[in-house]
Amino acid sequence: MLSRYSKVTAICTFLMFVLVSGAPRSQLTAGTETSWQKQTLLPNTTVILPSLLRTTLIGAKTWRVAGACDKNSLNLTTRSSGFCRVTVTIKARGKSAKTFSSRFKIESATIVAPSTTAPTQTVPATPLTYVVGVPAKDSALWNVAIGSYVRGKDVFPLDKTLPAATAVACSQAKKVSSGVVVLSFGIQTATGTSGWGIPISYENIAKVAAAWASGLATCGTGQWEVSVGTSNAGGVSRYNGYLGGVAMAAAVGRSRELADSRVVISGAMDLEPGWGPPGQARAWVDGYVATTSARLWNFGSADGCPQTVGKLTCNNGWTIDDVLWMSSHAGTNVIAMPQIHTKSGSQARQWAVLAARSIEMGKTLRIGALTVQTAACTTAAGGCPTTGVSAWDAWTQLRNALDAIVSTAGTPIGAPMDIRWGWGGPFYVPPATTTTTTTTTTTTIPPTTTTSTTTTTSTTSTTSTTTSTTTTTVSA
Repeated sequence: MLSRYSKVTAICTFLMFVLVSGAPRSQLTAGTETSWQKQTLLPNTTVILPSLLRTTLIGAKTWRVAGACDKNSLNLTTRSSGFCRVTVTIKARGKSAKTFSSRFKIESATIVAPSTTAPTQTVPATPLTYVVGVPAKDSALWNVAIGSYVRGKDVFPLDKTLPAATAVACSQAKKVSSGVVVLSFGIQTATGTSGWGIPISYENIAKVAAAWASGLATCGTGQWEVSVGTSNAGGVSRYNGYLGGVAMAAAVGRSRELADSRVVISGAMDLEPGWGPPGQARAWVDGYVATTSARLWNFGSADGCPQTVGKLTCNNGWTIDDVLWMSSHAGTNVIAMPQIHTKSGSQARQWAVLAARSIEMGKTLRIGALTVQTAACTTAAGGCPTTGVSAWDAWTQLRNALDAIVSTAGTPIGAPMDIRWGWGGPFYVPPATTTTTTTTTTTTIPPTTTTSTTTTTSTTSTTSTTTSTTTTTVSA
C-alpha cells in the first residue's frame, strides 16, 4: 500500500505529465526539421492538414483531429470557438513511426489597420537582373545562389556560427557570379523570429545578415543581395500583421547598418495562402512598404490559384489579386520570387496566370527571381519526389508557362535561387536540365524601369545544349 507521501508524489507526477503533454507544441525539431506552421486557427474555416506542418520526414502520414474541429479526408474544418488538437503520425518503411501533435486555439483574426503616420526609410534603388536564357552548364552563370532556412541552432553560439556563415558566404561567392540569398528565420514573434524552436532576436538576425554580407563582399565580384526573411505562418497575431511588416522593415534597416555597403540588404516574406488569411498578409506587406523603400521579395506560393486563365480564387479565401498585391502591386519595391518546386509544372502555370491577370489590370508582375528547394531535398530522407525540380528546369517551366499565354509571352524572369537548411555541407551544383524550350520570345522591360531593351532569343535547354545567356539589368 502506498504511503500518503507516495500518493501525493504520484498525483503530482501525473498532473505534471498531463500539463506538459497538453501544452501547445508549435515547434518540434528534435532530430528532425519539423515545425508547426500555425498557432491559431480561424473559426468556421477549412484548411488543408498538410499545410499545418513543415517537415523533412518522408513517409505515410496519418492525421487525427480532436476537439472543436472536424476532418474530411485531408481537410480540417474548425467550429466557431474552442481548441482543436491535430496529431500526425509519419511512418517510413523500415523505420519507427514518429508522432507530432499540436493544440490550436480557434479565434477570429485581429488585424491592425494601416497607420498613415508610419515613418519611411528611404533606401537607394538597386537594379534587378533578368535572365534571357538558360546558360551553358560549363559557364560561370550555371551555378545559382543558395539561401537558407535559418534555425536557432545555426545561429548560436554567435562567436562560432557568425565566422562560419561568413566563410560559407565567401565560398559561395567564389562559385556563383551574383545572386540573391534569402535567409528565412521562421515564424515572426514579438522580439524576432521562432528560429524553428530556438528564438532569434531582431538584433541577432541583423548580425547574421551582416556576416553573410561580409563573406559575399569580400570574395564576390558581382552584385550580391542578402534578404532577411520570415513568413505569414504561425496564426494571426499582432506580430505578423501590419506591425510585423513595420518591425521587419526596421530589422532590414538595422541589417543595412551592420552590413558591408557593397551588398544590397532587403526583406523577404514567404507568403502562402495556406498559412493565414489574406487580410493579415496584405497588412504585413503594407506595413513594410509604409516603413521602408528597401526591396521586399515575396518568395511564397500561390496555393490553390488557377492554372488556366479565367478563375480568380485561391485557397483559404485568397484571390489572385491578393497574391499580386503582395508580389508587386503594393509598391514599386515589392518583387515576386515565386516558388517553382513541383515537377509537374503546376506552380509555373499558376504564376503565368497571375502575370496574365496583372496585365489585364494594367499593371506589371515583376518576377525578379524564383526559388527551388533541391538543396534542401538532398538532406531529406527519400528526397522530394514531386517537389524537387532543379533550378534551371524550374526556370524553363516558368518560361514555357508564360510563353504559352499570348499576353505574357516574353515576360522577364530573374535567375533561380536554391534554398537549404542552415549552411553546412557542400555547395550544391544544379544538375543538367531535362526540360526543353524552343521558343522565340521578346523581352520587353516593364515601363516602371529606367532602361529599355528588346531582345529576341531562341533557347533550347537540354542536357547537351550549350546556349549563351545574357542578362538585362533594370532598376526595380
